[in-house]
Parts: sequence; structure tokens; C-alpha cells
Amino acid sequence: MIEAIDDDGEPFGFDRFERVLLDAGHLSAEGIKKTLLGSIRKFTRNRPPEDDQTLVVVSFDREAAGAEEVEAAYATAT
Repeated sequence: MIEAIDDDGEPFGFDRFERVLLDAGHLSAEGIKKTLLGSIRKFTRNRPPEDDQTLVVVSFDREAAGAEEVEAAYATAT
């Protein structure tokens, strides 16, 4: 996804990816997915990807998970 390019050959990149995630962080996993994919489609003007795309969005129930489990999941994901 970060390798998606616009009409000028500029990649979507990590900075844009991170900005979208930070802006969408309050949304559900489905909302984050839709926002990110929509941003990439807009950036590439809906051009089909040149390579495979993989996106994994993980959500958890903060009430059900203990602080240690949340911290461990975050550490594993980063």
C-alpha cells in the first residue's frame, strides 16, 4: 500500500500511511480499513495496484483485555 503511486510516480509512502492511520484511529477496524483504502484509491485516482496488497487491521475489546495484554499486542505489532 505504501508503494502505491500517483500519476507523477510519487509513492503513497509511510508518512501518508501514518497520517491516515492517526486521523482514523478513533474509528472501528472496518472504518480504518475503509478510510485507508479510500485514501489510497483517491491518491492513485482509482488505478489498479501494480502489485499485491495486504492490509491487516486488528481490533480488541479494551474492557475485556488487561493492560498487560494490550501492551503485549501493541509491542508485537510495532
